[in-house]
Amino acid sequence: MRADRIARASLAWLLLLGVVSLLLLQGLEAWRSAGRRIGFFPDEGERGFVVTTVTPGEPAAHGGLQPGDLLLAVNGRPVAHRLEYEVAAQEFQRGRPISLRVERDGRTLDLQVVPGIPPRWLLLLVNVAAALGFLSVALLALNLDTGDLRVRLLFAFCAAVAVEIALPINAIGRPLLGATSISAFYLLTGLQVAVELHLASVIPERAGWLRSRPWIVPVYYAIGLGVGFGSWATYMAEE
Repeated sequence: MRADRIARASLAWLLLLGVVSLLLLQGLEAWRSAGRRIGFFPDEGERGFVVTTVTPGEPAAHGGLQPGDLLLAVNGRPVAHRLEYEVAAQEFQRGRPISLRVERDGRTLDLQVVPGIPPRWLLLLVNVAAALGFLSVALLALNLDTGDLRVRLLFAFCAAVAVEIALPINAIGRPLLGATSISAFYLLTGLQVAVELHLASVIPERAGWLRSRPWIVPVYYAIGLGVGFGSWATYMAEE
């Protein structure tokens, strides 16, 4: 019994430190990314890296970037895919001009844009509040010494959601961090699907059909993790 309490306490501290560390990293990357942002949304199509939306009042708009522009190069570095843009964005600094070469209506234009927008602190605070909320539920469930499978599943689900929300998936100019975070996001989503299916089968108590067919539980996790791995593999293949 004492060993079980120690194990649960260790798991609680590990989860707490993990989520808090990820939130701190998310805050740091929010500040860094704001300094690299120029205010446009791209799409990868047959023509290449196309600008779909330019945010009014932000650096890209001030620099003359327009929706429909085909982005050819950033600071002289050819850009045809999102990953290539992320690699180029590693060199962006707030207030330091960058050059964009674009194709517009058959013409090649060279634009100058000065990166840097205010950090999106409100979005970060919402993420922090949501992550800490799910973390609190997870820790409360972990603290319940009932041996109830439903409580353990609730802990697993809330812990996965807390970690998922805390991931710094919107980092600009950090391709490795971004790829790692998004990969973890998809895998955690698959785990959540599996845990939800399992939890729904034991509320308010284990269903009779589940008692006679215990092999269904592994199928839940195969489906959920299959969804997660499938999403991750699709993302990696596209990137």
